[in-house]
Amino acid sequence: MKDETLLQEGASRFGVKLSGSQVGALLSYLDEMLAWNKKINLTAIKDRSEAIEKHLVDSLTVCPLVSGRKNLLDLGSGAGLPGIPLKIVLPELQVVLVDAIQKKILFQRHVCRSQKLSGIESCHGRAEILSSREEMDHAFDVVISRAFSDLRTFIQFALPFLKPGGRIVSMKGPEGEAEYESNRPWLQELGVSCLEIKCLELPFSGAKRTLLVFQEGLVSPRSCGLSAG
Repeated sequence: MKDETLLQEGASRFGVKLSGSQVGALLSYLDEMLAWNKKINLTAIKDRSEAIEKHLVDSLTVCPLVSGRKNLLDLGSGAGLPGIPLKIVLPELQVVLVDAIQKKILFQRHVCRSQKLSGIESCHGRAEILSSREEMDHAFDVVISRAFSDLRTFIQFALPFLKPGGRIVSMKGPEGEAEYESNRPWLQELGVSCLEIKCLELPFSGAKRTLLVFQEGLVSPRSCGLSAG
């Protein structure tokens, strides 16, 4: 299967229809990632086809959760995942990428320049320090992470950035639901409610993924629904 077809078909499994220009931009971004990976550690995945599924398609699984939102903060963004793919596919979304490793920020900025992406910013620093900036304090509709840290640490980092009524989205592997359950009492004490647990399988490898969606403020435990993609 051609890489373009692989990407389009993979994205379509999650309700995401890609234009030809979006496919080209996403694959160009991936090629830059794999080229830079020879010099700095951006990804353990070196095979292009595998990276299409496990980086690009995986990032796009959250499109239905963030579409229509105004702005998004990607904590621990690394090589720019999922923030850069989301920006390519949802150009109206304002995106801020945060990572503590300067080399990864330089890569992100290079990609954004080469892709001529506007409305996206890369910030070098630690989340607990950046959250004290006035322009970032409770400023985001969505705070997201992809395999950034354990759930408890991510929630604590995310809350100072989150607007009232905003969403926290944690992208996890197959352990996501169990990690949520083990932290449920702590989350309730913190005043954070689970809105949805979405269990997915990537379309070609069958790799399992879990999307956890949270909101600050207590709601009925029944609001946390388990769904399959």
